[in-house]
Amino acid sequence: MYGWLEAAAPISGFGWAGLALGALLLALALGLTVAGGAALLRGRLLRGASGLAGGLILLGGLGTAGALALGVLAYERLEQERPALALHFQQVDEQRYVARLAYPDGGTVALPLAGDQWQVDARVLRWSGFAALLGLETRYRLERISGRYADLEAERAAPRTVHALASPQRGIDPWLLGQRHGDRLPWVDAAYGSAAYLPMADGAEYRVAVTRSGLVARPANAEAEEAVRRW
Repeated sequence: MYGWLEAAAPISGFGWAGLALGALLLALALGLTVAGGAALLRGRLLRGASGLAGGLILLGGLGTAGALALGVLAYERLEQERPALALHFQQVDEQRYVARLAYPDGGTVALPLAGDQWQVDARVLRWSGFAALLGLETRYRLERISGRYADLEAERAAPRTVHALASPQRGIDPWLLGQRHGDRLPWVDAAYGSAAYLPMADGAEYRVAVTRSGLVARPANAEAEEAVRRW
């Protein structure tokens, strides 16, 4: 079931260009700070204060950029279509299933889901301009999986099951920045959510992949194909 995930590419960072630029700016900030402090000790107040202030401002900016970089690393790099998740369903009761999930890194988890359908949600980030030059290609992060009911009244009143698929966010979340301030961030091309859902059935297997336009879910065995035909 899970062999198709082995072709997934590893998570990448900012690339050598970004690391080199960050190291250069850090060296400059430290140099300004040290030089400014030394000038103050020698009694050169104006030169020392300006150098120290410039160094501290640059260090603060680098700290913010580092927090943003840490947030970006929580999103996996996306090159063409990329396998993201494999799912296998076992029915345990009426409208009750156990979903076994497999990730590209080999991790697996079993989660209970209630309803007739399953849904996976993801966040997708697309970069442009200077950010793309630094190696920030399209990235994604799986957010959650939930159960859905085919009947509208059941969807409103029946027990709901929702499970997080992402670890707690570290650093600054670039997706939220893109959503709230995308019109003022020229290096963010797009920040949008995507979802895929299909019916649950005993023994059904599905594959979820991510493309530049969002999530794609496909049946992976006869039970899943039959469930989709009856859907």
